[in-house]
Amino acid sequence: MEQTIKDWKEKGIAYAEFNFSCGGDSMNDTQLNFYDKNGNGIDDVGDLEGYFEDEVYRNVNFYEASDGHYIGESGVVRIELSDEEDLFCYSKSAQAEWSETKSGVVLVPITDEEFNLLNDYILGMANSSWNGDSVDYKKDFILTDEIEQAVKDLQEKFEHFAETFEPETNGEYEDDSTRYNTTNEDTMQMEFVNVNDVRHLKLFVECNCIEYSDSDD
Repeated sequence: MEQTIKDWKEKGIAYAEFNFSCGGDSMNDTQLNFYDKNGNGIDDVGDLEGYFEDEVYRNVNFYEASDGHYIGESGVVRIELSDEEDLFCYSKSAQAEWSETKSGVVLVPITDEEFNLLNDYILGMANSSWNGDSVDYKKDFILTDEIEQAVKDLQEKFEHFAETFEPETNGEYEDDSTRYNTTNEDTMQMEFVNVNDVRHLKLFVECNCIEYSDSDD
């Protein structure tokens, strides 16, 4: 430690910054830079770079384990010599990223023909980026070309309206995360409402948003 402190002073280092990002159960990009008291970079630091690249992991907790909800964190660790000049202080400033599920209802206008199709043949319809389109039918029947096309038209219509869903978030929409279901998950029934004398289907929509919070040290 004494030699490290001596080298630090001789090279005119005021502080160092360890920039990092982690998540997905691993550390990602890292960069260690050294600066003088005026904020100018110092390139020739000898063995100090290797020393602090090891020590930062001994003195700072990094939370790289992702679970589908927690994504990871990114930020900077500032390294400075203590006021007593007998040890180094490590302070982390970082933001954590979270994948939050947002849900809501989009009203889809339904024609009489579409209502009859849904009422007579279909228990529910859904779509997600990982499962694609799915249709649960009420009964066994001959799927004619006409009915098959009508179902495809409804799928396209529902997907279009699902994309109009605007989640309440201070973060960022996660690409390709929008999914919909025509049934209420509590009642497992489709729900219809009249708006201005027009029948509408309640389309239950979800998406994921990336939100940020201050990360723990």
